[in-house]
Order: sequence, then C-alpha cells, then structure tokens
Amino acid sequence: MLSQHNDKLVTMLHYQEQLNNVFDPEWRINRHAYLRAATVEGAEFIEHHGYKWWKAQRKDVVQMQLELVDVIHFYLSEVARVANDPEKAKVALLDAWNQEENVVMFDGQAYVLAELPTLEKVDLMIGLACAKRISWSLYRAVMVDAGMSFDQLYSIYAAKNVLNLFRQHNGDKQGTYIKIWAGREDNQYLEDLMQNWQPDHGMDVLYARLSECYQEFAR
Repeated sequence: MLSQHNDKLVTMLHYQEQLNNVFDPEWRINRHAYLRAATVEGAEFIEHHGYKWWKAQRKDVVQMQLELVDVIHFYLSEVARVANDPEKAKVALLDAWNQEENVVMFDGQAYVLAELPTLEKVDLMIGLACAKRISWSLYRAVMVDAGMSFDQLYSIYAAKNVLNLFRQHNGDKQGTYIKIWAGREDNQYLEDLMQNWQPDHGMDVLYARLSECYQEFAR
C-alpha cells in the first residue's frame, strides 16, 4: 500500500520547504524552474547508468539512486510552490503519490510503464518535466529499476538534505564552495558516511561528519 509512506513523505516535504527557505526566503513567489532542474538530474542519472553503446561502461547504481533523490528534491519543491501553502501542499502531494498509473500519456502516445526499459522511463520522466508535469508512478518505476526501496529513498533524501544545507552554509550560492575534495566529489564522501549513519542518528551528526571531511580533504 502506497499510503504507508504518507508520514515520511510529509516529513520530506517539510524538510524541503525548510531547505528552500535557506536557498531563497521568497521561493514561493520567485517561481524557480524546479522541473527544469529535475530534467538535468534525470540526465545525470542516465550518465551514471550508461548510455554509450559505442564503448564499455560500468553502471553506478549508488550514484543513480543519488540522482533520483535529487529529482525528488525538485519534485517536492514544485508541489510546494504550486500549492503555495504548506497544508495544501501536503494534501496535493499525498493525493498525487497515492495514484497508481500503469500507462502514462505524453505527446499523444500511451507509454505502458511495465514495458519500458530503464532509460526509456527516464527519457519519459525528463520529457514530462519539460512539459511541467510529474508522474509519481513513473518515478516509483524508475526507483524499482534502480533497486531503491522507499526506506532507502527516505534515508538518502535526509542525507542529501544535510549535504545541500552544508553546501549552502559553506558558500555554494556565492561560488566559494569546494565540491571536489582530494579528487572526489562531495557526493562520494556522503556515500561513505552513510554506511554508518541512519536518519534516526540525527541530521546534526551527519552534518558534523561532513564538516570534518571538508576541513581535512578540501581545505
């Protein structure tokens, strides 16, 4: 049952609204292109999956999952922006999430989700985002293809929320944040730290560990 995830979805929406307030206190008014950003994250998913038929590639499942979490950051932001009210956003999110679509219509064509390979699902997800649309059923289908459960989504989302806050607090908006730490992206350090961290441990704990890594490897 999809409704079993409702409480955690509402928590994620609340986290996202808090993060957006850090990015831009006027985000509800300024109409940022959240779904445009989601298209870019979808393209990065494709990059980590591998799409080049002309050369050998290795699928990076963990990074694929991280990109899906980035996508949901922007999906949640779009739901909240359109609703323009926290309570209305909660209702809209749960209504949309709990709908199950087996077929997605786009550009006059019916796409049967069960018949689409992973990259065609992501192509469709990107196309919908370009058309300012979200299909949560399609998103969940890509999650399944990436081997990610909802509990994993929630855990990774909480971790990425911490990373995004850390980036903002360390100059990302001003252009002074260092994203490559001793030859590795900060996402990869986050992946390492998550091996011994769960959301129940507290977001402050993960934030402090990120700060230690930043001081040691980036500074």
